[in-house]
Amino acid sequence: MRRTSTPAGATLVEMVTYMAIFGVICTGVYGAYYSMLGYLRRENRQVQLLLGVERAQRLIVQDIRRAVALPDGHASYTADESTLICRVPPAHTTEDETPDSYVVIYTTGGRDGRSLVRKTFSEDGDVGPYPERVLLKDLESVVFDRSLDGESETVRFTITAPKDRMHKNRPTVYSFVAARRHD
Repeated sequence: MRRTSTPAGATLVEMVTYMAIFGVICTGVYGAYYSMLGYLRRENRQVQLLLGVERAQRLIVQDIRRAVALPDGHASYTADESTLICRVPPAHTTEDETPDSYVVIYTTGGRDGRSLVRKTFSEDGDVGPYPERVLLKDLESVVFDRSLDGESETVRFTITAPKDRMHKNRPTVYSFVAARRHD
């Protein structure tokens, strides 16, 4: 009687085949993971931009509504389409007081000239308690448009973010309106 032995392991050809199949599966999984990671990074940038725009919008609207005046200039700043100047009373004053106001300037600036910056000055031109704060970075443009409508002064402002592949290479535009009544 002849004994037939069954091999205890896999042959070299079978091992190479298994490794090739495993390599193809791992490549597919890695590609999907890397693609999803890139998508999540782009989405995170969009969310961070949206949160920054919302924070900037709240600050600008708050300052415009509290403003005693929206002058055309202050020191070396002139209110043009990329600059907004607000003369704002301190937050702790009551209606009976005649407060010393401070000047808040929103302008494009920063190191790259593509940021929305909030600068604070006292009435006499000294740097205020929060001299400069970058609200948003890497913007295409910021436009402030002031107009008088009867008893109120309206400021429309538009923030344009850079082009994004997720939006078919079109810039994202955020537009807001704030008004203050004349006294």
